[in-house]
Amino acid sequence: MNVLGIYNAHNATAVLVKDGVIVACVSEERFTGKKNQYGFPKHAIDYCISQAKIKSSDIDLVVIPFKYGPPQHSLREENRDLKLNFFLNIYKIVSVVRKEWGELAYRYPDLIPIGKWSFRTASIIFEKFHMASERKYVADYLGISVNKVISVDHHLSHAASVYFSSPFSGEKTLVLTLDGEGDFKCATVSIFDQNKYKILATSDREHSLGYVYQRLTEVLGMKANEHEYKVMGLAPYAKGDEINKIYDKIKNIVYLDPKNRLIFKSKFNTVDTDKFLERELKRVRFDILAAAFQKFTEDKIVEWVDYAVKKTKAKKLLLSGGVFMNIKVNQKIAELPSVKQMFVMPSCGDESTPIGAAFLGYMKLGKQSQLKNSILKNLYFGPEFGNSEVEKIIKSKRLTRKYKVIRSRNIEKTIATLLAKKKIIARASGRMEFGARALGNRSIMGNPTDPYVVRKINDQIKGRDFWMPFAPTILWERMQDYIINPKKIESPYMMMGFVTTELAKKELTAALHQYDFTARPQLLKQEANPKYYKIIKEFEKITGIGGILNTSFNLHGFPIVLGPVEAINTFENSGLEHLALEDYLISKKIS
Repeated sequence: MNVLGIYNAHNATAVLVKDGVIVACVSEERFTGKKNQYGFPKHAIDYCISQAKIKSSDIDLVVIPFKYGPPQHSLREENRDLKLNFFLNIYKIVSVVRKEWGELAYRYPDLIPIGKWSFRTASIIFEKFHMASERKYVADYLGISVNKVISVDHHLSHAASVYFSSPFSGEKTLVLTLDGEGDFKCATVSIFDQNKYKILATSDREHSLGYVYQRLTEVLGMKANEHEYKVMGLAPYAKGDEINKIYDKIKNIVYLDPKNRLIFKSKFNTVDTDKFLERELKRVRFDILAAAFQKFTEDKIVEWVDYAVKKTKAKKLLLSGGVFMNIKVNQKIAELPSVKQMFVMPSCGDESTPIGAAFLGYMKLGKQSQLKNSILKNLYFGPEFGNSEVEKIIKSKRLTRKYKVIRSRNIEKTIATLLAKKKIIARASGRMEFGARALGNRSIMGNPTDPYVVRKINDQIKGRDFWMPFAPTILWERMQDYIINPKKIESPYMMMGFVTTELAKKELTAALHQYDFTARPQLLKQEANPKYYKIIKEFEKITGIGGILNTSFNLHGFPIVLGPVEAINTFENSGLEHLALEDYLISKKIS
C-alpha cells in the first residue's frame, strides 16, 4: 500500500508512506534553495517516489491536508494554468474586501458573526471548484486517476500526524492541535483510541492564539510564519513591572469559553491583532511586548491543556500544530502536575500535515491495521549520498588545490578531536533529516564550553540575531547531568524546553539561552543515529562532556543544505573552517 501526502502552500512538503511506514519525507525548499518554498512540491514528490522504488502508477491514494483553500500549486509558477486565473483573481478581490471588512469589524465586534458567515459560505461555495482543480492538477502530474486524489481536514491531519507517529500509537490518548488556522479552525481537542477518534471540541479561526503571536511578529518587523521563534528567544531578556502592565492589558484578548473551557474565544477577530497592537500598544518597547505576549501565550495554553487533561482524565497527551513549535510553551505544559506523559509532533507546523494526511489515507482505504508500524524511530527521511559522490565533487571542483582534504578511517573521532580543540565543524552525512531542526546529519557543531563560539557562528557563518540561542545535543544517558526532567520526557527532536543544571551552565554554556539558561536539547540515543552518537561519545572521552552545540547547517535566510553540492557552497561562502562529508574532512587551514 502506497499513500502519498502532499502539502502545497507555505513550506511545501511531500511524504510517501509505504505499508504503514514513512519511507521518504522532505520539504521542497531543500531542492529549490528557497526557504519555506511555497507551491506544488514537485521535486519532493519525485524524490519520495524514487526513494520508495515505485512508479507513480503504483500510488494507491494521494491525500491533501486541507479541504478549503485556494489552488496553491499555481500561485508562484510562471506557466500558470489559465483556467485558474479566474479563481485567483477572485481570491485577490476577496483579500481586499476582507482587509476592509476587518477594519470595520475591529471597530464594531458585533459584525464578526456576519464576516464569519460570509467567509465560510464563500469558501464552501468555491470549494468544489478550486479543490477539483487542485485534485486534477495533482492527478495529471502523477498520471493517475483523479479519483485517487482526495483532501482531508487540516486539523485532523495535524492530530493524525502526532497520534500515529508517537510512542502512544494504538493507545487511548488525548490529542490537542493548535495553529493559526486551517479549515476554519484554530484548535481541536480529540480522543484517539485504537485507530478511531472522537473530536470533543473545536475553536473557530477568529479566536486564534496563533494569529495573535503571528501579528505580533509582523508588528515587530519580522516575518510571519518564519520568525516567531525570534520573538520567543527575545522574551526572556525583558524584565520589570512594565511587562506586567502590558500583560494586564492583553490577558483577556483570548480566553476560554465559560460554557465550554475546551474552546477558545476572543474579544475581537484575532486576525486583526495588528490593529490592536498599533492602537493600544504603539509606543511599547519591542522586548517588553515579546515578554508580555510570550507569557500571555504560555498562560492561555497551559490553562487550556490543564483543563483538557483533567476533563478527559487523560494519562497520555499529544500535541501538534504550529503553535507548539514554541518550546517554552511545551516546557510549561510538561511541568503541569496533571500531565504524566506527553509527546510533541516534531516540526509540527503545516509541513508535517501531509504525514497525518497520508495516515488518514490508510483509514479511508480501510487499511489502518498497516499503521501498527508507523511510530517514528527517527526523522532521517531525506536524500543521502556516499563517499563516491563526494570524491567526484572534490575532483570536479579541484578542492585539493584550495583546501586540505583527507579521508579519515575514523571520521567521528576526527571530528570529536577538532571539537575538543574548540573548532567549528559542519557535517553532512547520511540521510537528511526532515523538518525545522538539524539533528546531526546536516549540522554545524561546536564545543559547548566556549562562549566565543556563539559569536563566531553568528558573525562568520549564520548571521543570526544576537539574542538567539543555540541548542545542545546531549547523550541520553547524560540527560540528568544537564537538564531537569523528572518525568523523563523524551526529546529526540528538539521540541521541548528544559531548565538546566549548574553543571550544564558550566559545560554546555554556549548551547543554552544566554539569559535564562534554558535549553532546547536533542536527547540522543545510540540507535537513533549511531554515527552522530559516536562523535559525541568520542568527544566525551576526550573532555568528559556529554553534549555538543548543534545548529542547522545553512546560511542565514537559506534552508538546511541538501547534499554535498550545497554543503560545499555554504562552506566556501562562509567562515566555516572545517567540513565533514561522509568520511572526508575538508579544511580551509591546517589545524
